[in-house]
Amino acid sequence: MLDDPPPSLTPNTIIRHSSASIVRRQTRAPASGWRNAKWFYMLLSFVLGAFLWAGIDMKRMQESDLEVELGIQQIMPAGWMNTVLSDEKIVVSIRGAKQIISTIREDGLNIAPNIPPEAFDGDIFEGRLGISPSQMQGLPPGIQAFAVKPEVITVRFDKVVTRHLPVEPGEIVGVPAPGYIVGKIGSPDPSDLPITGPKILLDNLGPDDVIRTGSLDIEGKRGVVKEWIRPLPFVKGGRTFEISELVGLTVELTEAPVIKILEQPVDVKALIDAPFERYDHLTLTPPTVTVTVSGEQSAVESLNPGEIVVYADIRERLPAAPDEYLMKCRFLAPARIHVVKIEPDTVKWVTRETAAISREEP
Repeated sequence: MLDDPPPSLTPNTIIRHSSASIVRRQTRAPASGWRNAKWFYMLLSFVLGAFLWAGIDMKRMQESDLEVELGIQQIMPAGWMNTVLSDEKIVVSIRGAKQIISTIREDGLNIAPNIPPEAFDGDIFEGRLGISPSQMQGLPPGIQAFAVKPEVITVRFDKVVTRHLPVEPGEIVGVPAPGYIVGKIGSPDPSDLPITGPKILLDNLGPDDVIRTGSLDIEGKRGVVKEWIRPLPFVKGGRTFEISELVGLTVELTEAPVIKILEQPVDVKALIDAPFERYDHLTLTPPTVTVTVSGEQSAVESLNPGEIVVYADIRERLPAAPDEYLMKCRFLAPARIHVVKIEPDTVKWVTRETAAISREEP
């Protein structure tokens, strides 16, 4: 008798073999899950390839030239400066990984030559120094310097000193307010300034070596003007010294003087020590003079003619015989007033002997 046909199989059908007592489950992955796994492995392969390529590229060697500074200041002792260099920059050839070289910044590199200690025994050192790749400083690990150009430089080092120079005010520029003129120019503040430089140069300063300030602008100003001005660079022996300290400059802008002839004549006085006992008559001719004065407008306008004193100093000719004498007129005036002219500027004084002499009674 034939067995019944087996039922249709499905993915989850369980087949039992009685003889082997084996149970086997047969499954099949869905088609959509296989496609997701395929894309995952492709992406993983791409990422691994990128990392592998980057690693290979990092190891690729490259040569390059850099222009670096000379590290002179780092190897000089205090109180010295370099004044002459045949080359201020050195071209250095380097070798290393391309990716590392691309990150190097030239401003962070320098090359410091070796200087013999005896170079700083005097006031000046002049000589030639050798440059080698081993003196290169600042390169990252893995980068090698293998050549430099030039290989020899000429240098000069000078001992540094500080000297003080007098300060002179600069040019006064501009036009003050109407009715004002430039009066007194004050002394600079400070009156001297320090400069620091090569000893051999600053030991030869002379009386003409001064520091001058920049110009002071007085355009439209009046009264006392004070400003802080930056000094001009000081130049000596072809070397320029920049000065950062400011200097105070003061200038007085005074009223422009006016000239005026006093309308009222001024009496001429005789200056004597004691009365003339020998003479009964003394006259000055003319008795008055015309006075011309100048000064600030406000001072001239408020001047009282009585404040001007004109006199002849008779004491210069005493004792004198009775006669006629010419004497130069002198004057006294307030501080803000200047006597420009006296007309006439001489006077004549006349003395006569006493006509009667007193006698004692018998």
